[in-house]
Amino acid sequence: MSRALDLSTQNIEEAGGTVLCAGHMMSHENSFATCSKYRVNVITGDSAHILNFAHYVASLPPSKQCNVTITKIIYTCEMMTQAKREYLVSVFGSVQFFSMFASAETGPFAAANFSMTGLPDDNNTADFIFDSRAMIIEVLSLTSEAVHSKSDTPPTTSEMATDGTAGHLVLTSLQRLRNPLVRYISGDVGSVHPLPESAASQIDPISRTHLKVLRLHGRDQRFSFKWLSEYYEFDKLSRVMQTEEWGILHWQLIIEHGTVWEGSDSIELRLMRHSLAPEIISDEQLIGKLGDVFYLTPLTEKLFRAVFVNDVQGFERSGTSNKVIRFIDRRH
Repeated sequence: MSRALDLSTQNIEEAGGTVLCAGHMMSHENSFATCSKYRVNVITGDSAHILNFAHYVASLPPSKQCNVTITKIIYTCEMMTQAKREYLVSVFGSVQFFSMFASAETGPFAAANFSMTGLPDDNNTADFIFDSRAMIIEVLSLTSEAVHSKSDTPPTTSEMATDGTAGHLVLTSLQRLRNPLVRYISGDVGSVHPLPESAASQIDPISRTHLKVLRLHGRDQRFSFKWLSEYYEFDKLSRVMQTEEWGILHWQLIIEHGTVWEGSDSIELRLMRHSLAPEIISDEQLIGKLGDVFYLTPLTEKLFRAVFVNDVQGFERSGTSNKVIRFIDRRH
């Protein structure tokens, strides 16, 4: 993704790092050769591409794998689940994980450093540290009508979420000189918390009074889809897919008009699994578990298909950012 590459490059260079840029069209073979030749110790990119590169490295013999020593991973675009982190550790060894939070509208304004905030207890959240002198973050209640209103009237106090409560993020930049960003509803869900003591002890007293933690819950995904008279909530399905023994690193659900019965819809579920973890269940066992999730019967199982892919090339991805599209509805 050119935008993420540009933002990451600029920020790392300003921090004193030497950057070697590699676009998503660069082969894994060339990426590995570059990392080996120049002794690269940090890789950055969206989690899908990092996982794909790790998958390639894992396929190499140990005599070649030892030519690359990665100590830090900086990921962008989406949260990284525990299963993904464990897979990367199994490939690269002991690595530190960091993340940057940014968008085209806001630019980068928050960073995740797990050595300060600790690893997230919930796979669906991530803690980012931000400076309140640069960005004001307000949180609207999830039930607030202001999110969908086209009126310029500001939300009332009753529509604001209490401290520590998740809601819609409303951002106001205090450092933009052009194209001001004022009370921008970002489409993300999160909550604001004080800086924990574990982080405060590592930051100078003057700065830490202005730093806060943004606990990001992800994009606003308050929707469900209907299949065979059952409604499936997307956030609940996401949690199920993170079951540890299933070892799912990436998944994609495609729903479309079926050909088995007239008027019926079919589901194709594409899955990329942890190939190195011995404790995960087999593909056949996983299909049985998925049958319980989607209430499959001998009659309806013909409308469901699980497809196991080796890397992210097996998923459909967006044309602009090249990211894996989690849910594709071909019925419209």
